[in-house]
Amino acid sequence: MARKVKCHITGDWGTTDDFIKIGKFYYKNQYVYEENKRLKEERINLIDYICRTFLGYNEGQPFPTSLPKKLNELSYYDNAVIKATFESCKSDILYWLEHKNFSSEYGKISYMFAIINNNISDINKKFIRQEKIKHREEANIQHYTDPSLTTGTNKSGKDLSAFLGGDDL
Repeated sequence: MARKVKCHITGDWGTTDDFIKIGKFYYKNQYVYEENKRLKEERINLIDYICRTFLGYNEGQPFPTSLPKKLNELSYYDNAVIKATFESCKSDILYWLEHKNFSSEYGKISYMFAIINNNISDINKKFIRQEKIKHREEANIQHYTDPSLTTGTNKSGKDLSAFLGGDDL
């Protein structure tokens, strides 16, 4: 008899027959588990990128606790959009971090995120446009058929191929 269990990620309820168990937790399906794992890895890479590039942290050095809190404020946006915004504003951020005196690490992080907040909507719009173009191109490729691969014609009428010579075909 199946027990009632809850998905560790989505919070949906199901039975042990329907859900999968990975480690000590149950998940709705393998895709939910893999997607959550991928998102966590992206977030770690983003934090590592910010710490190394802008704050001068070395590998293994613990990052400031205010950084994930500031990233959570941008949770509406995808991690790829946030990273693209940091890359786009990299020269501005590095300039101000070098030329402005900050009293604490929190001040640096707050200033960086003020710059990011001012630019992230433009980068997000660019990402959305690129996704729409990508989907249109994929749809056009799927609907396109090569006319040389089709046999016969759609026109009704007499078949004149019997009157054509070998060179005319």
